[in-house]
Amino acid sequence: MIEKNPNNITRRTFIERTGTVATGLTLLSGPIAEANSHASSNDKDRCAFIYKTPSGTLKDNMVIWHEGTFYLFTMYGQEDQKGNDSLFNSVWLATSVDGVHWKDVGTVIKNQPFAVWSLSVWKAGDSFMMNHGSNSPGDILRFWRSKDLLNWEYLGEEYDVHKPGAQRLDCMNVLAVEREGETGWYGYATGGLLRSEDGVKWEWKEEFKLSDPRWGIIEAGGGALIGGKYYVTSGWIQALPGDFNYSTLTFVSDKPDGPFRPDFEALRLNGHSGYITVALWARFCPTPDELLITNYIVDIHSTIQTWWHAPMKKAVVDSDGHLRMGYWKGNEAIKGSSIPLRLSNCIQLFPTSDGLIDKKEAAFSIDGDLVQMKRLPGANPSYIGYADPQSTVVLLNDRFDPIKGFVLEGRMKVDPLNAGILSKGIPGIGLFLEEKPLEGTAILFNTCHLTEIGIMRLSGEAHFDCKDRIGFGCAAIAGIPEGAISTFRLLFRKETFELYLNDLLVQTYFTSGATGRVGFIVRDGEATFDNLRAWEINL
Repeated sequence: MIEKNPNNITRRTFIERTGTVATGLTLLSGPIAEANSHASSNDKDRCAFIYKTPSGTLKDNMVIWHEGTFYLFTMYGQEDQKGNDSLFNSVWLATSVDGVHWKDVGTVIKNQPFAVWSLSVWKAGDSFMMNHGSNSPGDILRFWRSKDLLNWEYLGEEYDVHKPGAQRLDCMNVLAVEREGETGWYGYATGGLLRSEDGVKWEWKEEFKLSDPRWGIIEAGGGALIGGKYYVTSGWIQALPGDFNYSTLTFVSDKPDGPFRPDFEALRLNGHSGYITVALWARFCPTPDELLITNYIVDIHSTIQTWWHAPMKKAVVDSDGHLRMGYWKGNEAIKGSSIPLRLSNCIQLFPTSDGLIDKKEAAFSIDGDLVQMKRLPGANPSYIGYADPQSTVVLLNDRFDPIKGFVLEGRMKVDPLNAGILSKGIPGIGLFLEEKPLEGTAILFNTCHLTEIGIMRLSGEAHFDCKDRIGFGCAAIAGIPEGAISTFRLLFRKETFELYLNDLLVQTYFTSGATGRVGFIVRDGEATFDNLRAWEINL
């Protein structure tokens, strides 16, 4: 649980203190940045997933929809960033009609004499308003006004907001609440709750009220009213107990000013359990038809600090009130030409035929667009333990373009081969992204409410080195039920991928040297994959 400690390190102070390229708690000036030199040789190209600035870098992005157009605003550093947030002194704008293909507008606020950090844009009356975190002296919220989202006027020091005691105050997300014909303006900021009578002039009111004082809303990302409840997202390093890295948590309240309670069953909206952060942040983007979520991705193979605007997600709230990140149908615009799949050319990568004592232990077959696989579990070592999971890996011989990118969709199902809680092992199913012969990144959906991502090596035996886990307390998909048919969507571009199961986000993660070949995995059971289709990414 999070204790509010002013000495705790933030994303910004960590980067400032180290002065090095970093994501979360992972320094990228070493082996990860060098792991795939061919991917980092063209850092300035526009091959991003899915948008990057032509030079410099974006960070802490947000999107507002207005009259049929998406406006992407972001703090912007015009120089290549090497871990110094003080170099961000501008605001960048890009626009899109479909939310996928973006056009550069450029710097709409440029070269300010103060820092321009995380920002938010909203409409108040007949004007658009912007606030952003800043400094000089201390932490400040600064405010700007525009009539057209392009030309911005700084409102001056009389509109600036300081927090008492010069404590941290950063990006404020604004929510207008209509009650009995009146509008109440609430600002959810890094540093507490603000209020306004008109959405223009703001005042810091109080620290966030929480149902459990052992938790804290630290780096507030977004606030939204959904189904009569108020949701606030908050990011922090090691936010979820057991995680090593930056995560975004969800807090819920029946009132706009709290008290807010941690949504324990789906607490981690996004984030990573391991030592590497790939995607973070969560901001809301209301549209006339649905509520979207925006976040950003770290290009961890870049030798400089480069951030990408990620594919937008749909805000999904289930029947129990849990907020999750879902697949947004607007992302269908990312699909280009269809890629024919020749399933008859699939090969069994592991185990090899000469590595089997009994060829019935592992097998696969192709029937039209149906791929069937199985692997018998190992013998139980004792009545209170399981043998190591046994794996079969089947590889598509079609090679996708990992830089241009591809989308792969289909259905998957896994069933146990043996009855009995111990003799059936722990059935699992997943995808394999080849990086070198007999090695690649594996995404494993276990039937014990756990999803794992890591490196699978298939030399002699199948060794799996888990790098990231999704389990209890995560809004993302944790595992897969036995016998249930589930749909999957894999979006892959430039060594980065997003995976969805049943149209809910599983994870955003990375590969190192992907060959473009994708495989299927079964562990301790029988698996089927069907309805497989693929497209080139059209960006």
